Amino acid sequence: MVPGGVTETIWHFAGYFRHIEEVMKDRFVYEHGGAHMRPDDYVNQLKDFLSKHDLDEFDTDRIPFVPPEFPADQSDPFPARDSRPVPDIGETDAESDPVRGVTPKKFLPLIDGPLGVAPGTLNISVNYQNGGDQLLLDIEQINRMEDDDMLGMLPGSDGANLHPFDIDSALEDLIASSQDNVPEDLAFAQSGTAELLEFVVARDTELAGNGDTNPPDVDPGRYLNGVLQADPAPPELPDEVTPELDRSLKGQWGMLGGNEATNAALIVDMKEGSNTMIVLGDFFKTNVIVQGNSYIDNDDVHHSSLLPGDAVSGGSNTADNIAELQQHAGVFPQGLFAGYNWNVDVVEGHFYDINMVVQYNFLRDNDVVFQDTNHTHYEAHVGENEQINLTQVTNGEIKYDLIIIGGDYHGANWIFQNNIILDPDIVKVAASGDAAAVTDQSIAAGGNTLLNEAQIITYGDNIFAAPTESMQSVVTAVAEEQSSLDPEYGWFVPGNGSGTLNVLYVSGDYYDINAIWQTNIISDADTAMQVMGETLPENATGDGTLTQSLSTGGNSAINDAAIVDVGAMSTFVTGEVYQDTILIQGNLVAEDDDKITYGDPAALVSEIVAFTSEECPPEEVTDIRAPIVPDDTLGSILT
Repeated sequence: MVPGGVTETIWHFAGYFRHIEEVMKDRFVYEHGGAHMRPDDYVNQLKDFLSKHDLDEFDTDRIPFVPPEFPADQSDPFPARDSRPVPDIGETDAESDPVRGVTPKKFLPLIDGPLGVAPGTLNISVNYQNGGDQLLLDIEQINRMEDDDMLGMLPGSDGANLHPFDIDSALEDLIASSQDNVPEDLAFAQSGTAELLEFVVARDTELAGNGDTNPPDVDPGRYLNGVLQADPAPPELPDEVTPELDRSLKGQWGMLGGNEATNAALIVDMKEGSNTMIVLGDFFKTNVIVQGNSYIDNDDVHHSSLLPGDAVSGGSNTADNIAELQQHAGVFPQGLFAGYNWNVDVVEGHFYDINMVVQYNFLRDNDVVFQDTNHTHYEAHVGENEQINLTQVTNGEIKYDLIIIGGDYHGANWIFQNNIILDPDIVKVAASGDAAAVTDQSIAAGGNTLLNEAQIITYGDNIFAAPTESMQSVVTAVAEEQSSLDPEYGWFVPGNGSGTLNVLYVSGDYYDINAIWQTNIISDADTAMQVMGETLPENATGDGTLTQSLSTGGNSAINDAAIVDVGAMSTFVTGEVYQDTILIQGNLVAEDDDKITYGDPAALVSEIVAFTSEECPPEEVTDIRAPIVPDDTLGSILT
């Protein structure tokens, strides 16, 4: 028998992933009582590129160097390269051009013209192959939950219909109103990457048709609810509204809210990171952040409290939109000689680099709870649901020093965030007779949190100029797939100093699109009633008091998205450059009209009892809890 039983065996071995890697090594042969090594088996001659071996010590002596003498008629075999000024492509004023946000540095040595390279120097060798890692990524994460609970309601009492409106219709109207936050020219249905591509191209075409290459832009920085913040500190989230409960007290506790819906997404796009990008068509780049919060929290609270220390709270909802736009210089060092070895990845046609993430949470938790006994401790937990979507995409690497685009470049970074909470609750809490004098009532309705936070961080794509004639000659040579180039071409475009230039050549258009849609919808229209009978049970608690604690709000809907887009250090465009930045933040529907009423204990108790079961005779208070269900042994093991 296995010690510890099957459970311990599973705990030790279930989901235990083991990766066995075969390693080439010499085989030992045990013959004649000794261990011998058979050198011919598994011979693997590999160079060690990682270790730096120390050299053996040896004696050294200084030997004087005598420069060689050249005949007077022989030219200098090491001519100096012609010293030419660095071309100035101009600077951008950060204040007058907030999209670029930084003053660009001058592009280093792009030398146009002959360089005086010595005769007989090796030519540049160019290798061509089909390449370019294209991507159409469409991620959809959808959570749907329906948790409409009914507890303690007398059959046929129709207590679930106390709301004066239809919950489903109210939710549909709230969703429809929130969709008006998105402008018509950005209202795209999240139906796939092909439709997204078509939508972006149509919008860029319209932008080019208008001929405005400098539309109104948004200053870089951090925005809170439409206001640029000088202090980058985020707003403080409200404290939890669920009342602190003393476990030593007895009574009626109800937790009907406390639902959480969270979306989190990160896209890091480095594929376009390069030292130089040459675009023979037009250049389009659009950054968009659209954020909206919508909620309705019209609570109707009736209570019969007689104690001065009771707490009844409503409202206290928070709805915040935080957006941050950052523009940084490119990540490449200043340009060096391009080198004598060029590797060119050729893409015939268009190039696609599209990342699309859609995250959606729908949580329905419209509960109806009646608690009508004071002879036992009664806890009802019918909310506290949680939904989470999480996506992290790292797209490509900084691979190319030079990107040549024969057509147009279409770039877009879009983030759309929307939170919706419907939380109009009906709450009735009553204690009468002897129980009323010793019962504390604590009611928390509201306290919902709606938060959108988005970041678009761009590196590069902020220095623009027209291509030089030398650059045009490089484009022509690559387009014709010339395998040998004059060494002077190594100074027409900058390299990284390694002696090898990696090039991506696209004969058509280039599509670089990152888009994130995040939506949270929580419906938490609760009906909650608690009633204490007129007769106080014996030995209710140690000090003879009872509690009625009810929480119907405390829901949270949070969206968090970030796009990090790495572009070219310098971009040379034959056509026009169109850049656009759009920021929309709004709390669209915000209804928080609570009604808190002190009611006559006798009348309120009669009203509640009409919907609940008949009262039980008073008994000694006990502490009854739901049985604890053991955790699933394999529930948290990924196999």
